Amino acid sequence: MFIWTGKKRNERKRKGAKNKAKHAAKNRRRINRMQKRKLSSRAGRAGN
Repeated sequence: MFIWTGKKRNERKRKGAKNKAKHAAKNRRRINRMQKRKLSSRAGRAGN
């Protein structure tokens, strides 16, 4: 059941969008780190 918190609907929506953006940024950073690690390990194994 939905409990009324006194926030307007669009304010609740905006908060969700902000959180989503924050998570996306964090995920992007993590993925970049993983890709870098993967690339370096692959290059090492190939003997480049």
